[in-house]
Amino acid sequence: MDVEICRVVPGKRLEEELVHRLTRAAFTQLDKNLTVPTSAASETLEAVREELARPDSGGILAWLKTEPERQAVATARFRAEKNYLYVGRVAVDPPYQGRGIGQQMMQYLEQVALSLGKLEIHLATRASLPGNISFYQRLGYIITSSEPHSRGDDVVVNFSKHLAVST
Repeated sequence: MDVEICRVVPGKRLEEELVHRLTRAAFTQLDKNLTVPTSAASETLEAVREELARPDSGGILAWLKTEPERQAVATARFRAEKNYLYVGRVAVDPPYQGRGIGQQMMQYLEQVALSLGKLEIHLATRASLPGNISFYQRLGYIITSSEPHSRGDDVVVNFSKHLAVST
């Protein structure tokens, strides 16, 4: 699917609202398969705005290029840590899932990491979401650890990927 991915501009209200809406849509759908609901499905717009405004954080939006009117269909957020980029809240609007958009966003985030001087990406998902686990493994992410979920009967699976610098 032909998409254009760009970084969210903090303070640009429309983009912040799209990040919020897309995150809630995707994570509300995921909640149907979880014993412990995600905090993403109930996250407030103000919380999204605060996170995007932090100097070490950011977000991306994926826009369909083939629509008659440009349409945002996916989002993700990131945070620069000392030695890696943490990626979270990867969310593709449910009608557009399974079309390669998530893969394109992860490739874009790998370039963001390299542009920030980070040679590694870390992320996490739930053990109760085997589709997510296989998705990240197909993209070369390695399971580094797992731990009980802090809010109930589930397991958090942590991943990392070392990024190759192209010359």
